[in-house]
Amino acid sequence: MAKVTHFLVLNFEATCDGGATPAITSSNQEIIEFPWAVYDVAAQQVIEERQLFVTPEWNPALTDFCTQLTGITSEMVSASSAVPLARAVAELDAYVQASVLNSEQSSFSVLTDGSWDLQQLRAEAQAKSIVLPEYYSRSVDLKAEFAKHFPTAGLCPSLAEIRAALNLKFEGREHCGLHVCRSICDVVAALLNRFPGCAFASAAEPSSAPEQASEPQQTGTGTDANINNSCGGG
Repeated sequence: MAKVTHFLVLNFEATCDGGATPAITSSNQEIIEFPWAVYDVAAQQVIEERQLFVTPEWNPALTDFCTQLTGITSEMVSASSAVPLARAVAELDAYVQASVLNSEQSSFSVLTDGSWDLQQLRAEAQAKSIVLPEYYSRSVDLKAEFAKHFPTAGLCPSLAEIRAALNLKFEGREHCGLHVCRSICDVVAALLNRFPGCAFASAAEPSSAPEQASEPQQTGTGTDANINNSCGGG
């Protein structure tokens, strides 16, 4: 397998709600923050990052729970700087095509903390007739790779548990996608330094594309909430 030179790190935030009868469920959840970071494996540093806010189509007004969790307001996703999901996908692809990721010397894989992000993107893209570039099928799961080296952590450790095992501190907001992207890059650096032969050093196999996102589960918020899958969103 070709050696990976870069990772395209993704971590989305989506519309959500709490309570016994939430207005937002897995069937109508929409991405509202679309950030990315590019990690250079050789340099062991982030060389590019960007954050886009996405305008939801199905439920334009965010719930109070969503704003409290993510810090994202209805005004932020309705501002002139916010974009539809199709535009966010296109802007990232334009960056990929014009960047080092598209050079002959580069081999990159998408990297996420769990399965939720790509499941949500694929399901929402299908519902909104958005065609995703082929590189979304080349992905690495941070949780799965971490579990290979820390089997006592279980199959689905949270990002907080992963950081704790590696003695890494988190800077920023736990449910800010861009801040989580940075934290994922910190974890990659720590794993590469401790385990030079880990899967991050080789290309990811093409992954299957689930037709829809799995049912979101409660994460460590202490609330019965319809938010990111606890095995996907950290």
